[in-house]
Amino acid sequence: MTFSRNLFVLALIVLTTALFSACGSNKATNEETTQESEQTQINLPKEERLPGDRKVVTINGVEFAFRWCPAGEFMMGSPEFDNGRFANEKLHRVVLKEGFWIMETEVTQRQWKAVMGNNPSYFEGDDLPVENVSWNDCQMFCRKANLKLPTEAQWEYACRSGNSDTFSEYWDGEVWYGTNSNNTTHPVGSPRKKARETHTLDGETVEKPAGLTFKNTWNISDMQGNVWEWCEDSYSDFFTEEASLQNEKSDSSFISPNEKKILQALNELTTFNFDDTPLEDVIVQIKDMHHIEVELDESAFRDEMFSSEEVTFDINISGVTLRSALNRMLKNEYLSFVIQDECIFITTKSEADEAFQNSEHIRQLFLSMDNSVINQHEERLLQSLETNVSFNFTNEPLPDVIKRVNQLYKLDIQIDRSALWDELISPEELLVNIDVSDVTLRSALKRILSGWNMTFVIADECILVTTNFEKFEKYVMPDSHRDGNSEYPIDSSSSQYRVIRGGGWNNDDRFCRPTIRDCSLPQKAYNDVGFRCVAPQ
Repeated sequence: MTFSRNLFVLALIVLTTALFSACGSNKATNEETTQESEQTQINLPKEERLPGDRKVVTINGVEFAFRWCPAGEFMMGSPEFDNGRFANEKLHRVVLKEGFWIMETEVTQRQWKAVMGNNPSYFEGDDLPVENVSWNDCQMFCRKANLKLPTEAQWEYACRSGNSDTFSEYWDGEVWYGTNSNNTTHPVGSPRKKARETHTLDGETVEKPAGLTFKNTWNISDMQGNVWEWCEDSYSDFFTEEASLQNEKSDSSFISPNEKKILQALNELTTFNFDDTPLEDVIVQIKDMHHIEVELDESAFRDEMFSSEEVTFDINISGVTLRSALNRMLKNEYLSFVIQDECIFITTKSEADEAFQNSEHIRQLFLSMDNSVINQHEERLLQSLETNVSFNFTNEPLPDVIKRVNQLYKLDIQIDRSALWDELISPEELLVNIDVSDVTLRSALKRILSGWNMTFVIADECILVTTNFEKFEKYVMPDSHRDGNSEYPIDSSSSQYRVIRGGGWNNDDRFCRPTIRDCSLPQKAYNDVGFRCVAPQ
């Protein structure tokens, strides 16, 4: 069957070549026909797709064009004798077991605005690549559009059109880089006449034929130069077997309709009013209130010799999202939840952390809970921190003080008991002595807590009193626009560097090689870094 198909493909290629040769005298007509055919969306079964087949997806009225990259294998990286090579480009074999659709250009500002409604770019223009976006920003875009970033292996495979040559076909002066870019980005897929017949790489002059070469053989553009491109992977100086074989991660990171329903429910406002209510009854009420599947992970409880029947909740909160309510309710019991098998599983914290680390799909789902937008509830809390208050407490336990402040100023301040317990601190033993008048609530809280090496953050839609260690480890994010900006469960790799590929408008030609590897922190954004996406099959 494979042999017959290969003969068919070979015959098709020969026939196509003959037709193009026969039409050489009518070049203009041929180009128009090709242009028209490329606008047709292709939805062939995987076994009938050819390399470079085109698919167009419309998102919020804007087209996104993708090219098909078939399953295959190639030598990723570069050999030691390559000019311009860096030590982190170790040559190694990679097998891509599944084909994938990758955008034929970088994401444009028009496409970004269609999904996100804003434009963060330094260089403005609808057809220019979007830049000044962090890896975290790209993740948010991908979640909204149900796309994903390519893995590093996918990126290089697509850039090379599947071959293992040292350079892909459109290297040299045809890409936008430091010498020819005029210190700006350029419209995606834009051809340019070769500015010179040669270029210099590490002192060696390399000659190339003149002409327009801005696409590779799979009709994918701009993978070298213009802007660097974020990849999904965490960065390591050396390729590991795991990183080499992770390839496209298949479609496991795309979200099913039932999972979308759960994510929507987690962002709905809820009311929890439980008075010494058993965990099983709590689950039943949540299912009835939000019409989603919620299950108890009994095996996790058994593994930790912990009886779920002993867990009860006494909590009264309203006007917060289901996500925040679950976090606040479960955290002090060292419990958590994961979205797994299209269901919310109430489980132990250790089991949730392990599932989060080991499952790319679970990680993607939790990242899909958008915690970066300040809702009205949190906005009010931010404003309350600037309200003037007067405190006069003498040897009163911290929990009593917090309760009084909540009642006096109609606030929602909570104590992060689990964080205090981790450091063997009992809140009831912390006695507050303070007498202040007309100072901001922010200042008053800092003065109360500083003596115990404690602080506060805005997290889970409340002012959360916690330890400095907990704030640093789980809530502080560089360049954050608010006091607390947490994702839960916390991704332990959130501070690790992420891969960027392809070089940018301000780089030397050495940095636009298809094997060049660089990285940046996921929260950082630059005007020479953009991205492209991979679509579901």
